[in-house]
Amino acid sequence: SAAALATTPTVKTPPLCFSPPQAAAGQAPEQGILNVTGKGVGDMPRLGEILTAKGVLTTDQLRGGLDACRRQGGRLGTWLVRLGFINEAQLLEALAEQSRCPAARALELATAPSEVRALLPEEFCRRHLVVPFNRRGKQLDIAAVNPNDALLVEEVSSLTGLVVRPHVATEAAITAALAIPVARPRSAEAP
Repeated sequence: SAAALATTPTVKTPPLCFSPPQAAAGQAPEQGILNVTGKGVGDMPRLGEILTAKGVLTTDQLRGGLDACRRQGGRLGTWLVRLGFINEAQLLEALAEQSRCPAARALELATAPSEVRALLPEEFCRRHLVVPFNRRGKQLDIAAVNPNDALLVEEVSSLTGLVVRPHVATEAAITAALAIPVARPRSAEAP
C-alpha cells in the first residue's frame, strides 16, 4: 500500500563513482537512497535498456544476448559484443552510463605502468576482474567490471593503503590487460 511505502525507513548511502558530468564539474554526486529491503529507489538502469534507448541495439538482439547468457553463462555486454550486435566502445559508453563511473579504455589498461600494476597481487586481480592502472600520490585508479562493488574497493584500499578511484571497463579490456605480464619487484634474497 502507499501508506506502507511512505513509512519505509530509508538509509543514505554514498555512491562509489561520480557520474561523468559531476566529475567534470568537480562536484560530488548526490547520495543514493536505499530502502531497508535493499532495493534502490532510483535503481541503476539495465544495460539492455540503455543500449536500446540509444538505438544501438534492437529488442531482438537484446533477446539473443539474454538467451546466450542463459544458455552459456557470462555477462550480457560481453555476449552482445561476441555476437556482433554492438562494439566495445558502445559497450563501454553504456557501462559508464549505467554505473555512473568514469570509463577506463583498453589502451589505458594495457599501458599501465608495471609499478602500478604490481600494487595488487595477480591472483586477486584475476579473481575480481580488476586492474590498477594509474596512481597520483595517494590515489589509485582501478578498472573493474563492477566498479560499484564497495567490498572490492574497500579491499583494494586495505591492500594498498591508497584512496581508490573506481572506473568501469569491459570484461575483454580487463582480461586482455591481465594477460600482459607484469614485472614484479623481487623479494629480498638470502645472501
